[in-house]
Amino acid sequence: MHTLLPKLYSFAYALGPDEVFAEQLIIDAYTLMIMKDEDIFLSEDYDLKNVYDRKILKKYLFKEMLSEMYELAMKREKPNWEHVSFEYQSFYQLKPSQRALIFLKEKCELLIEDLQEVFTLQRFQVLEIYHNAKSFLLSHDQQEKSLEDENMTLQNSPETSRDFLVRAYVNKTIKLKDIPFVEKMIGEDNQLQALYTALKEEQNFLQDLVLEKKCVAENIKNIHHIIEEVTVDILPETKKSLVKRISEFLDKPILTIDY
Repeated sequence: MHTLLPKLYSFAYALGPDEVFAEQLIIDAYTLMIMKDEDIFLSEDYDLKNVYDRKILKKYLFKEMLSEMYELAMKREKPNWEHVSFEYQSFYQLKPSQRALIFLKEKCELLIEDLQEVFTLQRFQVLEIYHNAKSFLLSHDQQEKSLEDENMTLQNSPETSRDFLVRAYVNKTIKLKDIPFVEKMIGEDNQLQALYTALKEEQNFLQDLVLEKKCVAENIKNIHHIIEEVTVDILPETKKSLVKRISEFLDKPILTIDY
């Protein structure tokens, strides 16, 4: 078992970033595993002198421990992850099931079939959790890279940095700690106030435009439905051609706005 401890501890820490939590999780999971199958090490199914049998037993114990640790962790209060370094915070923002599964897939290199056993899930469920977790992490990494690029631009173009901060403030992409500074800056500069007002008006216009487009689309959908009902009373031989001609007319763009 001692050869499995490094991986088990890493998994425990992935479930809860706290040393005491991780250590206790391993101890309790091992205790539970032995209680459930106290003769596992004495089983005649495994010849401990045989290298192949030892390898099979080791893999079995590893998966059993992972399963017990995960079940225990889901029942316990999780340690606060906000103290972990910034580079790992996106990982701890994942749901516990996503965090556990992607860790075992990426770091421990478990197969999909192994993950099915550990989490008692069907194959499609494992794949769904894994891909959702990976998509979240990739998206978060792209956002961080974008912010880094924007910060680099600010450093290289100091004359536009204040405008950029105002735009980020309006778009709500600014860091919380920077909000008081930007609000103070806008309040003290007439040009920035004018920029802020213009950006807000543009934002409100675009929001109204989106709502208007949705309303138009819904109205067209209702009109199509009404036309289909009305044409039931029209002569059968003209019904299809009339519906087709009116539908084609309604499907044409009503309004195009360039912005």
